[in-house]
Amino acid sequence: MQLPRAACWRRWIACLLGAFGLTLTVHAVAEAHATLLRSSPASNAVLSSSPASVRLEFSEEIDLSVSRVVVVGDSGSVALELSLDPHDVHVLVGRLPSLPSGAYRVTWATVSADGHAVHGQYVFRVGAANALAPRMTASVVNGPRQTGVSLQAALRACGDFSLSLTAGLLLFVWLFAATGTAPARASRAMPIAALATVVLMAGRDVAWVVGTAPARADVGQWTASLLATQQGIVEVARLGLALLVVWALLLMRRRNVALAFAALALACTGAVGHALAIHPLAAVPLKAAHALAMSAWLGGLVWIVARERLPDAEFYAEAVVVSKVAFASVLVLALSGLGMTALFLPLRASALHSAYAELVALKLLGLVGLATLGFVQRRRRLPRVELDAAAGDAMRRLARYEIAVMLLVFALGACLSYTTPHP
Repeated sequence: MQLPRAACWRRWIACLLGAFGLTLTVHAVAEAHATLLRSSPASNAVLSSSPASVRLEFSEEIDLSVSRVVVVGDSGSVALELSLDPHDVHVLVGRLPSLPSGAYRVTWATVSADGHAVHGQYVFRVGAANALAPRMTASVVNGPRQTGVSLQAALRACGDFSLSLTAGLLLFVWLFAATGTAPARASRAMPIAALATVVLMAGRDVAWVVGTAPARADVGQWTASLLATQQGIVEVARLGLALLVVWALLLMRRRNVALAFAALALACTGAVGHALAIHPLAAVPLKAAHALAMSAWLGGLVWIVARERLPDAEFYAEAVVVSKVAFASVLVLALSGLGMTALFLPLRASALHSAYAELVALKLLGLVGLATLGFVQRRRRLPRVELDAAAGDAMRRLARYEIAVMLLVFALGACLSYTTPHP
C-alpha cells in the first residue's frame, strides 16, 4: 500500500527538518576552527629589548589577504604590514617598529584557507616586569570569530544533499536513456532539487560573508576580499555551476548537459573546507571522489523509490544496475573516507578524543548502517524482485530508510567541514 502524495511530502519535509536540526545541534558542541599554535613573542613573555617582528603559527594554512594584526601599547596602536613565512604557509609574519619599554597587546584576526574565520589576542612586555599595567593582564583569547557557523553548516548539508540528489538522478536518467523514460516523480524532483541547491548555496555564501566580516568593516570591500580567496573562488564556482544546472534543465531541456555541470559542481566540493588546507594534492581528489560516490548512491535509492510500477522483469533489470552502482559507490566511499581520515587526523592519542574524531566515528557508523541496508537489499530483496511484486515494494520501503540515514550522514559531513581536526 502506497502512502498518499501529501503524506510522502510530509515525511520528506520532516526528514529535511530533522537533518537541519541535527546539524545545528551537533555543530553547536563541535564548532571549532583553525587555532593559534605558537607565537613569537610568546604570550606573557618579558623581553629585554624590542622584538623585530610578530610571528603567529596556525594549525591550518592562512590567507594573507584577509588577515590583520594590530599591536596596542600605552602610546597607541599600529597595524602591522603582514607577509607569509616563505617556508611555512601556516605562519603570519608582521614587522615591528622599535618598541619602548612597556606592555603590549597583540590582536589578530584571519581567515584560514578552508574559509574559517578566527581571532584572538595576547600580551607581552618589553623591559621590567612591573611595566605591565593591570589592564594588560588578560589571558589569551584564541577562538572562532565567525558568527552563525551552525546555520552555515546546516545550509551546506542541505545544499550538498540537494546537489547530490540532482546529479544522482541525472546519472540514472543517462544510464537508462536507451531503455525507457525517467520516472515522472524523478522528472519533477530534478528541477526542484536544482533550484533548491542554488537557493541553499547562495544562502550559505551570504551567511559566510556576513559571519566572517570584522566589526565596522566595509561590506563591499570585505566581500570582494573574501571571494578572492581560494575558498571564495571555489564557492563562487560551485554556485555558478549550480545555476548552469538549472539553466540546462529548465531552459535548454538538455539533461546530459545538466549532468556534466552537476558532476563538475560535485567535483568542486572536493576543494571545500579542510581539503583545501590540509594536504590538498591528495585530499581534494579524495573528497571529490567521496562526493561523487555519495551522489551516485543517493540517486540510485531515489530512483528505486520514485520508479512507477513496471513489469517485474523490467524493474529487476533496473534494480540490478542500481545495486551495482551502489556497490561501487560503497567501495569508493570506504577508500576515500579512510584516506581523508588518515590525512586530517593527527597521529597522536589526543586526536582520537577530539570533536572531529567523534564526528568521524558517527559518520562511519552511519555509512556502515547504510552498507548493511544495502547488503540486505542486494542479497535478500533483489533476487526475489523478478518473481515477486511484493519484493519490489519491500525494496522501495527499505530504500526510503536508506535515504533518511543518508540525509543524516550529509549533516554529519557538513559538521566535519566546520570542525577542526586538531584537538
